[in-house]
Amino acid sequence: MSNREIKILVVDDQLTNVSVLTEVLSSAGYTVASALSSDQALQTLRSLTPDLILLDIEMPGIDGFTTCQQIKAKPRTAHIPIIFITASSDTESVVKGFSVGAVDFIRTPFQEPELLARVQTHLQLRHVSQLYKLEQQKNEELTQLNNKLLLTQFSVDNAADGIVWIDQNSRFFYANKVACNLLEYSLDELTQLSVPDIDVNFSLRHWRKLWHTIKKSKNLSLESQHRTKSGRLYSVEITVNYLSFAEQECNVVVFRDISDRKQVEAELQLSQARTTAAFEQAAVGFAEVDMATQKFTKVNTLFCDMIGYSEAELSELTFADLTYPDDIALSRQAIQQLYSGAVDNFTIEKRYLRKDGSWFWAETTVYLVKLRGEQAIYSLALIQDISQRKRLEAERVVAEKALSLAKFAIDHTATSTFWINQDGYFLSVNKAACQSLEYSPTEFTSMAVWDITPTFSQDDWPAHWQSLKQHQHQQLETFHQTKSGRIFPVEIVTNFLEFEGEQYNFARATDISARKAAEAKINQQNQELEQTLAQLQKTQLQLVQQEKMSALGNLVAGIAHEINNPLGFVGGNVAELNSCLEELVTHLALYRQQASAATIEAHAEEIQLDFLLSDLPKMLESMAAGCDRIRNISVSLRSFARADKETKVAFNLHEGLDSTLLILKHRLKANQQRPAIQVHKQYGNLPDVFCFPGQLNQVFMNLLANAIDALDDNSHHKSYHTLETHPNQITITTWFEQDHVTIHVRDNGPGIPEDIQPYIFDHLYTTKEIGKGTGLGLAIVQQIIVDTHGGQITVDSSPDQGTEFILTLPVTAPQ
Repeated sequence: MSNREIKILVVDDQLTNVSVLTEVLSSAGYTVASALSSDQALQTLRSLTPDLILLDIEMPGIDGFTTCQQIKAKPRTAHIPIIFITASSDTESVVKGFSVGAVDFIRTPFQEPELLARVQTHLQLRHVSQLYKLEQQKNEELTQLNNKLLLTQFSVDNAADGIVWIDQNSRFFYANKVACNLLEYSLDELTQLSVPDIDVNFSLRHWRKLWHTIKKSKNLSLESQHRTKSGRLYSVEITVNYLSFAEQECNVVVFRDISDRKQVEAELQLSQARTTAAFEQAAVGFAEVDMATQKFTKVNTLFCDMIGYSEAELSELTFADLTYPDDIALSRQAIQQLYSGAVDNFTIEKRYLRKDGSWFWAETTVYLVKLRGEQAIYSLALIQDISQRKRLEAERVVAEKALSLAKFAIDHTATSTFWINQDGYFLSVNKAACQSLEYSPTEFTSMAVWDITPTFSQDDWPAHWQSLKQHQHQQLETFHQTKSGRIFPVEIVTNFLEFEGEQYNFARATDISARKAAEAKINQQNQELEQTLAQLQKTQLQLVQQEKMSALGNLVAGIAHEINNPLGFVGGNVAELNSCLEELVTHLALYRQQASAATIEAHAEEIQLDFLLSDLPKMLESMAAGCDRIRNISVSLRSFARADKETKVAFNLHEGLDSTLLILKHRLKANQQRPAIQVHKQYGNLPDVFCFPGQLNQVFMNLLANAIDALDDNSHHKSYHTLETHPNQITITTWFEQDHVTIHVRDNGPGIPEDIQPYIFDHLYTTKEIGKGTGLGLAIVQQIIVDTHGGQITVDSSPDQGTEFILTLPVTAPQ
């Protein structure tokens, strides 16, 4: 084909472009037709079928993309290759052009050789394609002619449907391959079977009745179910034809497996149900509008919910009634273009008015629905609420402004900032960095991190980059060196960033010279504080030792007082016992000397032998009682002062209380100032408690000693007679409840003022005179009960009503 036989249609709204293209193509020998608009081009294509179309994209009215779609939509012109001629070079336009059917793009201004080369290439491709289709068509015709005989010959045996021949007794005497395959029998096996053997809906009696019906009507179509050799059931569509030849009657049965069709029908029914449900339950609003009346004919529930009207109310309204006044003109213009055929559909964003008077943004897409030939009878609108998107767009504008402000802030912030590439070189720095390091921005573009960091080398950068990439964020302290050589400490905060496929390190550097100086000063102050703390700890240790010595004083004084009494009468009885024994020895000597009875009798009267013999056992019993008393005191002392082990042990709290009272007994006795302090023990039935006994004994000692001190101090303000009438008392009450024991230690002293009760467990807090208290006793009590044993201690005290300490301890050792 010569170039003169090749027709090219040029479509461009610019006459100059049309003239240039026509001249170039005509010079190359092509026959050129032209059109100055899309409408003119479509009109030309009704009478002309060009071999190639050069189409401009940006034209008034219908643009090039839409024109291309319309050309490709018609079978007569769909095969014509279209090349877009455009000045646009954006990727989106290129992708859109190919998607609507274009084969190539030529950007203006174009080069004549390139234009002719592209045109010739696509014309050759079209010519080759046409030749290939002609050759293929000829080959297909020859193949069809060649196979007609074979297809005729094997039409039955190789039919797509199963075909069987059945005699009037319902027995098979022929079956094609498809029938055998469907039923999973060989031909020999099938010829031994009858219809009831494979069809679950036919008995032999039923078949005979059906035979007469078929013979009368000559053919019959029905659906049934077949059972294969393996027992599988499947649906079939059956066509039965009555034949009579050679004086033999038979039925030719053609059947096909319609299991897939049945499934498709079921799926179609399900799809129809889903379509109805989708209309009602879609995530967007749907609305059908009658083109004649412009009123809504059908709407889904979501659109009703959006707009606030019921479906019945909407049936009396139009889109114009629901459109925000400022958007009515835009909406009418789009609808006019749709109804005029200028566009097949449109999408606009506009505001809708709700029934309550409020409004919302929605994206509306409208299509024409054609059901009666080519005449559109109604339009279908999809309405999606985009209020949130609009809000996000507004927020995005604000965010973009904020981003600009952030960039401005970075450029003008007092903190040095650096953008660094993955090779360690600076891409950008702010003004603060230039001022701090004394380099210009231009100088920085040829510098790397190690040029300003004396402690960092180029060899260190790969490891640093990998570490930053792994952790995404790092903070470190290092040193920077200025252009003049000054070195100063900095704190660096680095962030790994990835943007548009490139990796960066965004770093911020803060001069911490002042902070380092302050840290040095703080370190010096910390050393001074540590020395002061050591001195305080030494003082506290002395106070603790003083508290221990005070407790030891109470212990020694009590033990000494308690041992002195039994030791006193044991010592006195020893002297008397020695005198008695000497007299008895002398008396016994008279018997050994065989003195006269008178002498012995006289000596017996002299020493009062009878009294001596009766008094001697009493002296021995008295001495034994004194020894027992001393032994009991020793046991109590050992119980009180027992050394604690590393772990808690079972301990009888009553033993601890009793041993403590025994040690303090001398302080409970009467003196010149007051009568004896009465101790009332109201012991419950307590189990052994897992604890550190020595520490609990210390608690009992501190509480009871404090109670005695309070009663002694209070006695100074009362007469002896008053105290005899209203004696000082200490009451100790214990009981067991669930898994805890409770100990109450109460005195009837002056009580603790309410304003100082919150401080009584504080370290070094005391209300006693200087030299009488360290302020550690109750602090130690709280530490032992709460921290060491996991218990609780509370105080209940009122002025002139006494004080009560309540201890709660767990029975078992905490896990």
